Amino acid sequence: MQLQSLGLFLLGLVAAVMIAGLYLNVTAQASAAGARIQELEAEKEELMIDIAGLRTELGELTSADNMRRRAEAMGFQPANMETAQYLVIPDYPGKNVVMLAPPPVQERPRTLILPAYKESLWDFLFKGALKLIEQQGGLAQ
Repeated sequence: MQLQSLGLFLLGLVAAVMIAGLYLNVTAQASAAGARIQELEAEKEELMIDIAGLRTELGELTSADNMRRRAEAMGFQPANMETAQYLVIPDYPGKNVVMLAPPPVQERPRTLILPAYKESLWDFLFKGALKLIEQQGGLAQ
């Protein structure tokens, strides 16, 4: 009897140790995943800051003043209407116009409410009663 109870106690103890080990394993994996997520979020924030800095730098490099200075350094001069030369290309159809929205409607309906909805309930019932009387042969006189 004592051996059986000792065996059951040891079996319960082994089961509890296995459950605790499994719990610790899952907790450790969750903790590692949380730490990795924090690292990735920090890396994402750094990349977003780098992207913003690069966009600022691109904006500065392509600003009108910088582009004018660079063009003058390469020997370009501002174009004027007297010295501009135009090149005619035969059979060039020109730019294709893309319509992103439908054209505006010129004529709108004057009334959005149908005439049937402008009639009062009393008028509707009165007209219905008159039609019913006409169908049955008119008023008896």
